Amino acid sequence: METSTYASKRSIAVAGLISFVGIAFATVSVMYVAGMFGISASLAGQIVSAVEVGGIALAIVMGLLSGGVGAAAVATARWAIARWGRNIAIA
Repeated sequence: METSTYASKRSIAVAGLISFVGIAFATVSVMYVAGMFGISASLAGQIVSAVEVGGIALAIVMGLLSGGVGAAAVATARWAIARWGRNIAIA
């Protein structure tokens, strides 16, 4: 039995089209996520203030409510505030 590995022009074109569509969707999704997190400075300041005031209690509650994802975000924000200061954390 002999196996042929010949790829037709049609299969190459279909694979190229699928690759192009995939790259286009990935590009749009990255731009959407970047735009979604582009919050205003006043909102970022309020979030930083809440993290400063809430402290470890906020991290525990967010961990219970979000399954750990919120706690990781709060812990990262607390670390950024402690390391670089409030103004850099807002930016």
